[in-house]
Amino acid sequence: HPQNVDVIVDMGVCYFEMKQYDKSIETIKSALDVNPKHQIANFNLGIVNFANNDVAEARKWWQNAVDIDPNSNIGKKAEELLKSNN
Repeated sequence: HPQNVDVIVDMGVCYFEMKQYDKSIETIKSALDVNPKHQIANFNLGIVNFANNDVAEARKWWQNAVDIDPNSNIGKKAEELLKSNN
């Protein structure tokens, strides 16, 4: 399903679970080519970058997730992560 953003993000999460962070980032970013406002994709890019020891990049993606919808559960989680990872 090359245009199904949820499937692409799930594939990226699979790479993350296998600790293939570069492949995970590449895959999830490809989902954003289809839908740049996909909040979970933005949030997950924060998680993957954080796991890959790139806190500045993680914070950028979490801020994107907040900007998309600060009142959603994902937006609130991203805000918590921003506050706890200055």
